[in-house]
Amino acid sequence: MSARRQVAARGPRDAWTRLRQWGHDWRARAAGRRRTWLLYVSVLVPGLVAASAGNDAGGIATYASVGARYGYDLIWVMVATLFGMIIVQEQCARMGAVTGKGLSDLIREQYGPRWTVVAMLCLLVANAGSICEAFGWERGVDLEPRQAPVFYGLLTFLIAAGALVALVPGVPVIRLLIAVQVVNALLLPVLLVFIARMAGDRGLMGAYANGHTLRPIAWLVTTLVASLALLLVVTTIVLPLLGISLGA
Repeated sequence: MSARRQVAARGPRDAWTRLRQWGHDWRARAAGRRRTWLLYVSVLVPGLVAASAGNDAGGIATYASVGARYGYDLIWVMVATLFGMIIVQEQCARMGAVTGKGLSDLIREQYGPRWTVVAMLCLLVANAGSICEAFGWERGVDLEPRQAPVFYGLLTFLIAAGALVALVPGVPVIRLLIAVQVVNALLLPVLLVFIARMAGDRGLMGAYANGHTLRPIAWLVTTLVASLALLLVVTTIVLPLLGISLGA
């Protein structure tokens, strides 16, 4: 068979082979995109669930009370609050990704048990998991009660105590919920100082420590929150005790 006839005979087969290879490559790329999308969703969805958990009873009571009193006059505060939340959450997420440890674990390892106790007192009204993490106790609802007795004991105690307080006749539940949120706000600067210091520690974070831009921003957020907490104490406690009124 002549060379021309051999090429003509191979033509359809070569075209079919190339078509099959193209289909195989397309399916491989599509599968890769699906895996990438599933990986993205597997990371995003737990984050959204955890973020939504911040809308607890105390948070909703605070939102409703502020809205009832001020309407939309303070809606602009959400922008400033969002900026601060992004800075703080990014630092915490970066520390967790680099070290593989939670905030409480890092505070214990970097500053010792005394400062850990201080930090955990600030978290006492938050959750049992953080307290157990701080002292190295097993925690997590995926464990059996016999595997994490302290965690389940604290969790049960906090739930039972909250239920008992809510069932007491005449207790102003909404005011109590708001008061807890105020206490959280007053204690928050303590934790923000730990976060800013550790996120900027190159000995701990290496090349992923806060740089020349993020370091001052992190401390600016910490300073602003601490200043607002101090202002809250002065205007709601100190001035009334001195008989000074800022107006109706």
